[in-house]
Amino acid sequence: MLYELGGAWYVDIDAKSMPMECLTVEWSLANGARTLRVLTNGSLVAEVVYKLLPHEPTRPENPTACAEEEEFDLGLLIANMSRDKERQRQVLSG
Repeated sequence: MLYELGGAWYVDIDAKSMPMECLTVEWSLANGARTLRVLTNGSLVAEVVYKLLPHEPTRPENPTACAEEEEFDLGLLIANMSRDKERQRQVLSG
């Protein structure tokens, strides 16, 4: 889970709530499985391996045809947000 509290971003995995500013978040894709790894000071603190539910963003009648991949993948969104401080600020400011 990704959430904002008091003007800061947090990542919550397995009931561990961690401030994003203290994390290195890695995302990878191999053989259809996606892996989200969360590290603090180089030490692994959480890892999630998952697959996405099927979606069909290329169908012409689909209103999500122009959606970005991270709109379907929370792990990818978390990894991308963790590396982009300006984006974090922009989302917080609405």
